[in-house]
Amino acid sequence: MNGSQRIDLTGWGTQAELLEPMTGGARNLSWMLKIQGKTGVARLSRRSPLALDWELDLMAAAAAAGVRTPGVVRTMNGRRHAGSIVIFEWVDGVTPESKRDWELVRDSLTQLHQSTRDWAQRPGFASTRDLLLHPRGGDVDFTRMPAGVVEACRQTWRAAMNEPMSAIHGDPSSNVLMVHGRPTFIDWDESRVDASMLDLDLPELDLLLPAQRRALVAWEVACSWSTEPEYARRRLKQLEALL
Repeated sequence: MNGSQRIDLTGWGTQAELLEPMTGGARNLSWMLKIQGKTGVARLSRRSPLALDWELDLMAAAAAAGVRTPGVVRTMNGRRHAGSIVIFEWVDGVTPESKRDWELVRDSLTQLHQSTRDWAQRPGFASTRDLLLHPRGGDVDFTRMPAGVVEACRQTWRAAMNEPMSAIHGDPSSNVLMVHGRPTFIDWDESRVDASMLDLDLPELDLLLPAQRRALVAWEVACSWSTEPEYARRRLKQLEALL
C-alpha cells in the first residue's frame, strides 16, 4: 500500500492533494500536500482522539502565549482533525545555527513552561515522576524492558523529583525552525506534562546539571525502547557511562 492510499483527505474537500511522503519521523506517517493552493503537512497520528485534541489544545495555548507553532488547517466542517489525520500549515524556515538562535529557542521554551505550570496531563501519558510508580504511559512501557534498565531509568528520575513541572514540547531541538529570526516549533507529537528541564538539551547551550542530563538520557532510553530500539540502546550506553 503506498502513502496516498493510507490517508483519506475527503474532510478537506477536493482542494487537498498529496504530494509526497515525508521522512524522518519514527512514530507517525506524514505527507507534504497542497491545500487551498498552499503547501501543508498531513500527519496520520497514532494517538487517541483525546490525546490528539490535548496536543492541539496545547499548541493553541502556546501560540496564545507567544510561542510560535504551525497553524492547523481545519476541515470543511470546521474540525481540527478528521479521525487521526491533521493538516498543518507549512513552516518555511531554517534550523537554528548560532548561539543566539538557540538562546531564542530557550526563551520560547521557558515561556511555554511558565505559562503551563498547572496544565493537566495528556490522556494516556505519564511523566517521569508518574513512572516511578506506574509501568507505562505514552511511549514508555516498562513491561517490555529489562528490569535492570527500568531501575536505571527510575534511579535518575528519583534524583530529579523536585524539578518544576509543566507542559513540554518533548523533542524541541529536532523540531524547531527559525522564521524571520524567531523560533517556530513543529511536530508536538511527543508533548506531555513532565519536568520542564527535559526540553532544555539544546545545542550551543550548557543548560543541564549532571543529574538533569542523566534523567533526560534515561527518558530517551525509555520512550524509544520499542519504537527506535537501536537508538535506545545507544542512549543506554550513554546512560551507563553517566551513572
